[in-house]
Amino acid sequence: MSCPTRILKVPTIIEKDTSLKCSISWRVWCTIANELGKDLSRKTSFRQFYEAWLEVKWKYRRVKKLWIATFFAVTWWLWMVRNQIIFQQKEVNISEVCSSIKWIVARWTQALKDKLPYKVNEIGRNFTSIPVLFQ
Repeated sequence: MSCPTRILKVPTIIEKDTSLKCSISWRVWCTIANELGKDLSRKTSFRQFYEAWLEVKWKYRRVKKLWIATFFAVTWWLWMVRNQIIFQQKEVNISEVCSSIKWIVARWTQALKDKLPYKVNEIGRNFTSIPVLFQ
């Protein structure tokens, strides 16, 4: 868990692909993807990682939309965590980071044009069931 110290030396965990090299960030990415039933492989650049994320096949369009939203939720929240580490000297708790990301994605479902039969709290509590819930 030496990554937070490295984060302090790097302008951002997103810039120049460092978020993929940081062991803590990578664990967050993998945990979130695994909870949605997908495995990730490391890429040499953040752009390649993003493109691979977009290429993941889903049977249903709604699930694909949430998968894409999840990419941006993880990216944004890792940026927020990075700021907390640098400016507030906070410790990283991977479980809390992943939980926050799940709730962000759940809240973002309200912005979908397709009205969903689930409330935000149902989606947040059943994050791993998204591929089934959104068929």
